[in-house]
Amino acid sequence: MNPLTPINVPPPAWGRVPLFPVALAIVLGVLTADWTGYVGQNSWWWAMTVLLLLSGTMLWFTAARRWFAVTHSIFLLLAIFALAAWRSADTYPPNQSAFFAHALAEEGSYSGVVEAVRPGGRNLRLTVGLQHHFADSAGSTPVLGRMLLYVPPDERSNGLKPGDGIVFRGEIAPLRGPLNPGVFDLRNYWKRQRVYHQAFLRDSSQYQIIVATESSWHQRFASWREAWFDTFRTHLTGDELAVATALVLGKRDLLTDDIRSAYADTGAMHVLAVSGLHVGIVYLLLLSVLGWLRRWRWGRFVLAGLSILGIWAFAAVTGWSPSVQRAAIMFSAIVLGGLSHRKMDVFNSLALAAILMLLVDPQQLFAVGFQLSFSALVGIVLFTRSVEKWFFLPWKLLRKGWSAVSASVGAQLGTLPLALHYFQQFPLYFMLSGTVVVITAYFALIFGILHGLTAGMLGWAFGANITGWLLGLVVSMQNASVFYFRRLPFARLELADFGWVPALLLLVGISGLATWTRWRLRGALLLALCLSVTSFVWAGTQVQTFRSESQAIVYHQSRQTLVDVFTPSGAVALGQAVEPEDLAWSAGPSRRRFGVDSLPTLALTTRDTILGPVTFAGRGEMALLGYHWLVLDGETERVATDHTPEFVLVVNDFRPRSFPALEPPVTIIVDGSNPPWRGEAWRKLGRESGHSVHLTWEDGAFILRAKGEGGND
Repeated sequence: MNPLTPINVPPPAWGRVPLFPVALAIVLGVLTADWTGYVGQNSWWWAMTVLLLLSGTMLWFTAARRWFAVTHSIFLLLAIFALAAWRSADTYPPNQSAFFAHALAEEGSYSGVVEAVRPGGRNLRLTVGLQHHFADSAGSTPVLGRMLLYVPPDERSNGLKPGDGIVFRGEIAPLRGPLNPGVFDLRNYWKRQRVYHQAFLRDSSQYQIIVATESSWHQRFASWREAWFDTFRTHLTGDELAVATALVLGKRDLLTDDIRSAYADTGAMHVLAVSGLHVGIVYLLLLSVLGWLRRWRWGRFVLAGLSILGIWAFAAVTGWSPSVQRAAIMFSAIVLGGLSHRKMDVFNSLALAAILMLLVDPQQLFAVGFQLSFSALVGIVLFTRSVEKWFFLPWKLLRKGWSAVSASVGAQLGTLPLALHYFQQFPLYFMLSGTVVVITAYFALIFGILHGLTAGMLGWAFGANITGWLLGLVVSMQNASVFYFRRLPFARLELADFGWVPALLLLVGISGLATWTRWRLRGALLLALCLSVTSFVWAGTQVQTFRSESQAIVYHQSRQTLVDVFTPSGAVALGQAVEPEDLAWSAGPSRRRFGVDSLPTLALTTRDTILGPVTFAGRGEMALLGYHWLVLDGETERVATDHTPEFVLVVNDFRPRSFPALEPPVTIIVDGSNPPWRGEAWRKLGRESGHSVHLTWEDGAFILRAKGEGGND
């Protein structure tokens, strides 16, 4: 046989879901690139090229044997793995020569386009895509990258909208990580959206707005979204308006903290973010309205085209969020698969959606929404049929309702490990609350779309009154049911901590349960039970170990002092009382982990008092966890100390020049009640005196463990 003559080689043995191993290879490639710090994009490119050449060569120089086909599959998957790693490194903005941060050392201004506007309490937050850097000495240079720009709210900035241009001059700084233990990591959140820097502008003289004169497709869809929103405002108010707007349009700015908390506590938060549920309802509506096209010879192609067009139009009008993009890709794959008269395996559809999204933006893999969306859909596919068989109901309407309950159970099982890991809570009445919310969301979306058509497009006042009333009725019923389930006893399971190890154990356990439901393998059921129990025991053991330690935490709290002292026998707070809404960014996560909701707060000026692990001796001195502390308060008269402390806590703008002469080494903790601009003076004092200086606004919270229990952070 001529070795250059191609022969028939058995296809790679990937079974019914050939796209699944491809998606898995891409996921592993993205994770590897992230783990290695997005370096070596050229090495990944050459590795991919060599592996593709080897895979292609094997098609010509081989015999039709299974082991060779498997080897060929391995080379091909390794090439896809290298492709994903190269794509991740290549699209990493700091690796690109035009990334704007490379020019930060040069003075000048920047220009860009406003991508998003988010109102806030003190500032207006803009997400800006940068385009040019105007150096004072070298003219204009094209740049790329995204950043956060905070501007003061005024009449001028309130007119900003996506698509407007902006030219600004200000100090650009990298986003900083969390300063207190356990708080939400905003730097990592924005990093996954390719945002690494921010700038705060003090007044309007630091920027110029270039109002967009041409209407881009993004602005056109945004204007349609605002017009749709205006039709809601004439018929809905309060929480009904907020929930309807979030559910139908994907606008979540109006949601109050109480509404967000209620929906999160009952496991219904997903209906307030436009995602697969909403796109699925739109697809069903399109099939119901346009199903008659199937009667034509080419009708199914027309139906498929209109369905895909309608799905993507809905995705664009509702804000083009990552979750709705994922759903649009998946349903588009399902529609296209149906054209071939072949039923497309749902795992292939999910894999195709993941492949396309990760190749476009590999960072989406790390988004919680991405992970929850796919895990929920996988759970629905794996468990819905099995749960449906638990009961046989005689009436069709009841069977439809039970199917919705079954899908809800599958989604909750699929997302259980991630929900416990990210949110440390799980709704125990999810079967009831999830079913009610899905049904009401179905009708709310239908009435919301009809209302937009009647009020916005047709201008039919009478019809708009009817659809607006129906939409308000359904949304108010949904809100009432959510608050009802929230008030029930034992409404949710809360865990102080659920790390990656118990989450992975639980994931494998749920996979074993899915195996048992399909093939009735007793070993799989036993494995599922053992691993599930082990995951919760592991998490509980870690929490008990943590709570058995004694710790003092000096938090970073802007313009305030807050110190928590935890021991196995109790806890106490020192400093000033903090508003409850501010605790989420300071003491809240640590207190939840130690199992306390609120603590008595004692002033640092307390004298001659012993309270648990703290002994106040007066004159700013105290004993804490076996250490001698001195508090230096800028608002009180400084007094001399007869003992050399081990730790000095500086509060309320105590000046470095007034620091007493103490024998080193002493650890000086300067907290958030001091102005940050004195940081360099404190660093200088530390260098000259031999003391260690800890600035909470730079170094984060100071964590002190009791003597004999380890070091300090």
